[in-house]
Amino acid sequence: MGNTSKGRPHAHILQDAPKYGGKMVATAALISPSPARVLLDGYDIGVGNADFDKPPMLAETLTATDSSRTPTGMHTLKRMI
Repeated sequence: MGNTSKGRPHAHILQDAPKYGGKMVATAALISPSPARVLLDGYDIGVGNADFDKPPMLAETLTATDSSRTPTGMHTLKRMI
């Protein structure tokens, strides 16, 4: 999927929207090392002390709800780390 760098989105074209748990199509998913890390990141951002040595990854498939964003029958997957 190419090189990744912090804060830079990477978009991919897919034939099917990704399904989480094999069934559910979601427009966005936050992938983090642990639930505690998500809470700590939220707190740190809130108090102005954000430290993203291990940033969470955000994956979006906005075409799951807005098909006008791609050609018919296609989807996008955008990753942001």
